[in-house]
Amino acid sequence: MQANPQSSTPQRSPHVPSYRKKTVGGRVYGCVTLDGRDRYLGEHGTPESQDRYRELVARWLANGGRLPDDNAAADVSVSEVLLAFLRDCERRFVDRRHAGTLLSRIRVALKAVRELYGTTSAAAFSPKKLLAVRERWIACGRYGRKSVNEHAKIVKAAWKYAALQELVPASVWHGLLTVGALRCGDAPIREPRKVHPVPQEFVDAALPYMRPQVAAMVRLQLLTGMRAGEVTIMRTADIDVTGKVWTYAPAVHKSQSKGCDRQVFIGPAAQAVLRPWLRTDLTTYIFSPREAEQQRDADRGKHRQTPRYPSHVKAQARRRKRNPKRAPRDHYTTATYANAIWRACDRADDKAKRELAESGQAVPAERIVPRWGTHQLRHSFASRVRREHGLELARVLLGHAVVNLSVTERYADADSVGAKAIVAKIG
Repeated sequence: MQANPQSSTPQRSPHVPSYRKKTVGGRVYGCVTLDGRDRYLGEHGTPESQDRYRELVARWLANGGRLPDDNAAADVSVSEVLLAFLRDCERRFVDRRHAGTLLSRIRVALKAVRELYGTTSAAAFSPKKLLAVRERWIACGRYGRKSVNEHAKIVKAAWKYAALQELVPASVWHGLLTVGALRCGDAPIREPRKVHPVPQEFVDAALPYMRPQVAAMVRLQLLTGMRAGEVTIMRTADIDVTGKVWTYAPAVHKSQSKGCDRQVFIGPAAQAVLRPWLRTDLTTYIFSPREAEQQRDADRGKHRQTPRYPSHVKAQARRRKRNPKRAPRDHYTTATYANAIWRACDRADDKAKRELAESGQAVPAERIVPRWGTHQLRHSFASRVRREHGLELARVLLGHAVVNLSVTERYADADSVGAKAIVAKIG
């Protein structure tokens, strides 16, 4: 009896990943997952995207179900680098107070790069390509010279991250460093507007139309020179009220990432403004838009013309949302603070024009009370201190660090004493 021959098990070929579409940043790309990573192939459905898919899959099958290592860097597209860099920024900036603003700037800077060279190999992103992206920023007309230079820095940082993660050769990042910043006159682009101090009469005109919290913050900025982001997050726990001059150490400030300390000196005049707002709960924010909203509703209720019937109370309770999307926060942001000032300026300008019309005078088309910003208050304080007491003490009061750290350490104590003496007189 003849034995049955032993049948051999056929070798199974690797499963071929499918061509699919994936939406990234509002655009639809062709995509294939190889070696556990998504490979973007260009606009979905185009012949170029499908040819790229067949090429990658053929190389992947020829190498036994893996892409060759020598071509790994060439397979990383610009879109993959930008996406990886953005995810890393989201992880690193998660605890920063202005994380949303930072990430928004990064997305804006990377958008033009993705639109022009999203499917290009990241290793082939040359200085000329960065110059082409910069020309697109300039041509759109929305950005000034400073913003264009900041966008270029973000793109260079993305390729620095890619080189660190060995997604591209380090020489690619070094090549992008040869693209210098735009200087004044290098291109037909809008120059940054110089910030000037705000005249006191414009401040006085707008103050009556501000909520008490906003008016107090404006007065504090004029008397101390602190930044808008510092006055909006004031807490009683951060203020040392011992001594003739108080000291405010913001929990978060601009130079914190550089290891610098920030102290704001509060003199007698600023203390008179701040004292009514100090809280027994030391960790609660001093200036709260939620309280300002409640106070506004209470004031409107006092001045209503018709009495409040029970049906009004029930209707108001029905209209109130349980979880509103834009509920007032426990502290102001720099944006909400600036918007509150602008609304007060608009109301002051309307009143000034109305008074001219009632008196029979000609009403000008331009604004009588222009809008002014929070940073102008800081400039007003800096100009006053520099004019009366010199540049060095103005630097100390504004919290500007010097380049030479040894000089900073040498004059730290003397600067603090001199700054407190000045604040005791002017603030």
